[in-house]
Amino acid sequence: MQKLFTLTCCLLALLPSLCAAAAPAVPVKVDAQLSSRDRSLLAGIACDASGAEQFHAWADKRGSSRIKVTVRCKPHAEQQSLPVARYADCNNASGTWACGMGQDALLMTLPDASVLAVVPGMVPPRTAIAVVREAMQLSIPPFHGSALPLLKDRCNVSQREAVEFKGATHFQIECTPGTIQLTRDCWKDKCRYFITGGSRTD
Repeated sequence: MQKLFTLTCCLLALLPSLCAAAAPAVPVKVDAQLSSRDRSLLAGIACDASGAEQFHAWADKRGSSRIKVTVRCKPHAEQQSLPVARYADCNNASGTWACGMGQDALLMTLPDASVLAVVPGMVPPRTAIAVVREAMQLSIPPFHGSALPLLKDRCNVSQREAVEFKGATHFQIECTPGTIQLTRDCWKDKCRYFITGGSRTD
């Protein structure tokens, strides 16, 4: 019995190490610096004449020459009383800078004065902003922590096709730190919002 107890204790002590060894390594982004020349080139490719307002550059590993950059262009329009700016994802994987088509985002100022870029996609901008603003005030089950820490940097809002009950509309908010699933339940012109799930990805 004593030997069995000792063996069990040893296995329990080794369990955290075994789990850590079995867990896949999570890639860590390493911030990168851009030269003035690179910034100028990227602004011209991503933003045309509007000019760039912000760059976020990183590499997948330290010392890598392959750099990925998110470029936020200067606002070029206004919707829902919010400035609209184009976001473009760029990289130098081919040896020269190249950028994708980019997406327009509505820029919201959060309570901590940080800026959240809301990309509505196929969702009407008014609806996307309403969904994010409601999420800011809600908590995530089952532990009911605030959803606000997940609403950072850039969030893509999409509508999910599955409808669980009459009057429901389901949305997904995919942000840089994580993802939130939110449901809007409407009945006789009155609506309530609640979060059904959320998880961190960073």
